[in-house]
Amino acid sequence: MDKTSELIKIAQDIANDTPGFHIIMGPGPGDHATRDFMYTLRDTAHEIFGKDYSEKRISGKTRFAVDFWFPEEMTVVELAFTLRNAQSELSTVFLN
Repeated sequence: MDKTSELIKIAQDIANDTPGFHIIMGPGPGDHATRDFMYTLRDTAHEIFGKDYSEKRISGKTRFAVDFWFPEEMTVVELAFTLRNAQSELSTVFLN
């Protein structure tokens, strides 16, 4: 299984094991729940992959970082938690 597919499985398992994961909590509690989920995902992925692929800066000297970068697969993974609020979600694709 490639790392991207494995990361998706890890994220789904964590979501399934988190009571109330799909409940909209709003600012404050929702921010804390998102932070806790991302910490768990990063830690679990690091443990499974044996390397930290999270929060990687991929844009030269800028501070822009992606949630996960798998250089061997040339894949960026960004998690979107606001899909129910489509106006607040911005997606950008960079093509070489």
